[in-house]
Amino acid sequence: MYRASSWRVAAGGSAILLAAAVLGVVPAHGAEPASTCVKGGAKFSAPPAPTQPNRYYMARHISVTVLGNSGGGLGELAKGTTGTDGQYRICFAASRLNRLIVRLATENDVWATLDKDNNPYGLTASLSDVPAAAEVDFGVLAPTGGDDPAWHAFDTLNNLFPVVKAATGCWTANDAQGACRKILMKWWPGSTEPTEYRFAENTVYLSDKSPDSQHIVLHEAGHSLMWKLFDHTWWPDDNCAGHQAHRKLTRRCAWTEGFADAVAGHIKGDNAYVDENGGTVDLVNHEPHDPGKPLMVNGPDRNWNDGDDTQGRVAGSLLEWWAYPGSGGLKGTVTHLDGSNNPRHDNAGPANFEEYYGRADMLNKNPDAKSIFSDNTITY
Repeated sequence: MYRASSWRVAAGGSAILLAAAVLGVVPAHGAEPASTCVKGGAKFSAPPAPTQPNRYYMARHISVTVLGNSGGGLGELAKGTTGTDGQYRICFAASRLNRLIVRLATENDVWATLDKDNNPYGLTASLSDVPAAAEVDFGVLAPTGGDDPAWHAFDTLNNLFPVVKAATGCWTANDAQGACRKILMKWWPGSTEPTEYRFAENTVYLSDKSPDSQHIVLHEAGHSLMWKLFDHTWWPDDNCAGHQAHRKLTRRCAWTEGFADAVAGHIKGDNAYVDENGGTVDLVNHEPHDPGKPLMVNGPDRNWNDGDDTQGRVAGSLLEWWAYPGSGGLKGTVTHLDGSNNPRHDNAGPANFEEYYGRADMLNKNPDAKSIFSDNTITY
């Protein structure tokens, strides 16, 4: 008998059965003798952008764990992840199995989405009385119970990781291969937690609707990425609460918030920040501050503070620099910030935008960088 379920693991608990389906079992072809193969995939429902109708997406690079038994207790038979198409096929040596289980979860070796109790969201399919050398197709599973935003948040980081991935296979070269410190995100239905990165926990918290905006998820992941680049040794001790793109902050807050905004706008390819309700801020603004007019973030009367203590000015400078030929893009900045790759970097982390570009010698190596920053009202 085949069963499929969507679950969130409780500490010391087990999966809850929610749905059932029909499964075909056929002999495996092309596998090693006496090998059993399992295949399938996962999908989730999410809006392409805030306020738009949902559509289905395949769940990429989620973990796949295969369990089974042939008389004793359940044991792990194999593990892997789904591919870029959200599907998997895993083969392993096994005799006839009394029970075969596949568990898919919102985690891998590099990032994870967790529930309120720090457990990943998951999907389970099982089958009884599986012959040796079988090809078992569990089909494409989907979450139930309103958990899709957790899968959406997880999937969003598939767009960031390949861009910044270090040679060690981790977010930064500060971590050794096979020992990556993950970007952790926590979300649960109806969450009223403020959306923020809590560096003391190395965890991104997402409120109920935040996963609808990939910009929000990428912005918060950008904070976690910066913390990893500085090897968990630095964070602005200023209070950045209530930060806005067009208003002056401290230089430290403008640097870290501007970097996070730029990460989101760069990965999305729109040079913007979009909130969960669809509100959009264009992060590239070459108009200098008009002291005779009120501050305004958007619209025909847009009026921002100037300089590298303004979040949007830092973001715009980074976005235009990353688009400049020969800049190395976001990856180039990540490489310069990564302490293990930059002998000039002491892992304490540059405390502001000027300090980073001074260390990276950008202004001396390329005068066009100075021009780009000046266009965004940052002059040195």
